[in-house]
Amino acid sequence: MNGEHINRDAGNDIVIVLNDSTYAHAFGEGNRIHQHEYERAIRLIDGQITMFAAYSAKASVLHDRFHNTISVFGGRGTGKTSFLHSILDHYDQLNVTGKSIEVLGIIDPTILEEKGHIFLYIVSLINKRVCKVLDAKGCSPTSEAFMVRKDWETALSKLAQGLPSLDAVGSDYRNASWQDDDFIMEKGLEQVDAALNLELSFHRLVDKALHILGKDYFMLAFDDIDVDMKKGWPILECIRKYLTTPRIITLLSGNLRFYSNNIRIQQWRQLDLLIKYEADGGSDKFMMGKFNAQVNEIEGQYLIKVLKAENRIHLHSLHEAIQTYNRRYFVKYTEGTERIFALEDKYTDLLNRRGIENVSSVEIFLKYMLGLSLRTQINILRNDIHESTGEAHGIASVDTFLSRMYAAKIDIDLMINNPWMCNIPILDYLVRYNILNNSYLLLPTDDNEGINACVTGLTFLFMEKQRCVPYLIFDYMLRIGYVRNVLLASNSNDILSGMCSYAGAFQDVSLKNFVGMSMGYLASHKEYYDMKEHALVYGLSAYAREGHREDLVRIDDAFSADGVTAAQKTIGFIPLCALKYSGKNESRLYYSIFNLLAAIGQVLKVASGRDTIRTELDKMQLLRYYSILDSNAKASGLEDVFNFSENNGDDGDDNSMDNLVSSLEAWAHRFEGQTIPPYALGRIVSRLYSTTSQIRARNLGAKMYQYTVTLLNACLIEEALELQGEHDVPRLNNSNATNSDRIFLNNLGKISDAGLGDRIWFTKWLAECPLIQAFFDANFWERNRTCIIERNGHFEEISVYEILDRVGTRPQRTIQTR
Repeated sequence: MNGEHINRDAGNDIVIVLNDSTYAHAFGEGNRIHQHEYERAIRLIDGQITMFAAYSAKASVLHDRFHNTISVFGGRGTGKTSFLHSILDHYDQLNVTGKSIEVLGIIDPTILEEKGHIFLYIVSLINKRVCKVLDAKGCSPTSEAFMVRKDWETALSKLAQGLPSLDAVGSDYRNASWQDDDFIMEKGLEQVDAALNLELSFHRLVDKALHILGKDYFMLAFDDIDVDMKKGWPILECIRKYLTTPRIITLLSGNLRFYSNNIRIQQWRQLDLLIKYEADGGSDKFMMGKFNAQVNEIEGQYLIKVLKAENRIHLHSLHEAIQTYNRRYFVKYTEGTERIFALEDKYTDLLNRRGIENVSSVEIFLKYMLGLSLRTQINILRNDIHESTGEAHGIASVDTFLSRMYAAKIDIDLMINNPWMCNIPILDYLVRYNILNNSYLLLPTDDNEGINACVTGLTFLFMEKQRCVPYLIFDYMLRIGYVRNVLLASNSNDILSGMCSYAGAFQDVSLKNFVGMSMGYLASHKEYYDMKEHALVYGLSAYAREGHREDLVRIDDAFSADGVTAAQKTIGFIPLCALKYSGKNESRLYYSIFNLLAAIGQVLKVASGRDTIRTELDKMQLLRYYSILDSNAKASGLEDVFNFSENNGDDGDDNSMDNLVSSLEAWAHRFEGQTIPPYALGRIVSRLYSTTSQIRARNLGAKMYQYTVTLLNACLIEEALELQGEHDVPRLNNSNATNSDRIFLNNLGKISDAGLGDRIWFTKWLAECPLIQAFFDANFWERNRTCIIERNGHFEEISVYEILDRVGTRPQRTIQTR
């Protein structure tokens, strides 16, 4: 992305200078963001200048009222103020069609005093300009300037007589003076007449002022009067009542929806008494419907009259401008900088540096970010300068989205200060807003702007924390990916909330306990959930009611055979989980790929040294009995623990555990700050979850091997998608690997042939994890014609495939989709 060699079309390209875009001001040719809208505004204004060139307010009666306000609509931060500055700056410097314009400037109603009337403020602006000219001409009683000043003061005085009729100016007709007959005859009727002719007097004052100034038009802009509804309404009424002379070219900015709300509020206030007495305080739905229709009609007519549709200019997002007008936007940091960058390339680079490389996903984020307000985009791009130089980390990396995230009550501090708990606030947010099913990928695809801002911020924060905490990868797969698929399968928010609470999804619990507790909860809802993502196996031989059977090998028997290493026993029991009915002598035994993923995550969480890894392995090979929730009996969650290693006897010279620990330590350290985005992790888990129930293998060894192949094939497909924007990626078979490793090995071969083996780091890294390779078919290495996945040096000591292939699995019933 070298900005020095970009060919630009000066007539169609816009350059955004970041350091010059932090405050509102006029922009010149080539730097105006909304160039098309700017040109339309100029045409509208020039049209008014030409149309009313001969207009005069000298008639004794005001026959015509002109509502020609040019309205500029857009959301917060879209550049409305800078747009107004650019328009006013244009007419402040140029004579248009031979006519000159006196620019009065931009009025921000939020800075006006509470009691100050906007009409008086406008008059004071005009008077200030006139007095400045008159003061410069001298004040000799015999001079023409003196007579002009006197005439001007007379006009001001006549206008002033009608000012008491304005709201919050002067007194009303209940004042004590109006009880005096002489006052009514001498002054009162004169004030009433002046009030009735205030609009005409103002028009004449405007004409006189322009004559003194030697100008043809005044130009006045109101900025964001919709922000403060209390002050915005008087301005709208001032425009409607008094700024009806074509000699004042009026511009107004704001949000059309806010103006609509303001008008509706005023109308409903007028209906308060009718609602109270004729609609039974609002409970009469028929009358309220009629009042609502009345408010709708008045609102529509008011907007059409005061802010005519043909005079409305909408400031579109950059994405709309690119799509509609085929404009190209570029950015550079400072005005003097030679290098410029295409805006879309800059955003793409920003996303790529965060690990978001999938073409379609980049397009989703790009569309969202280009649709943000201009102010927000400027902040994102300026903050990116600090990020690219290593100056912004943690909360600074999501600074642009913070307000939305705080408003959604996302615990950002927890994510920053305790990165291994990063996924807990993410899950909490998705569950609280009932968006887990559709937003678990954390892509900004919702129609709610707040949700899009939050998931974008969460994606960026997750990607940053993942670089240092690889445990988050597996935590996300289980805590969010697995939970989402449970919700999808059960179609029950009640089951979701119950499972999350029971399993400790919002707490920093062991991942293996989280999976086990989840299984215990789901087993209690067998009418809704069949748990076919886990393999159901026969109970332990020690607890079998029917005693020993020659035709049936149970898992504890298989690992008690001669020649089984300590490492094989440890690995073999890690995916095992027992569920026990409370108060009953009945249990179920499951073998789960999700338990295996939990164990890998736990190893990464504690991988500070061999001792901690060894301790974690010892804990995870324990068979834990989890309670099946029963409403009629109290369940404690974890019922019992069975330690297989107690019956292992003396292992003699068996060094397999030392070798396993060393291999795991070396494998964990091969993670070097890479990232895999949450949308890829979510899709990987969804592929795995949906495929597990389709695997028809009956023996546990073949079934677990197919689980691991399905997992790795899903990883490979998602990683290949991430590479498509940068490399010539071969077309892979996107089918799930359900009953053989052929699809995976063919896909792996295509990646190898394309020379991309070193680019699929996650698939390679996961496939080389000793706890994954242990479940490989021993013939995998013969069928795999690539060198991408390295074979563990102690494979024979850790391989459990042949041991598990002696163990049968039990059939499971299927729940009909609800």
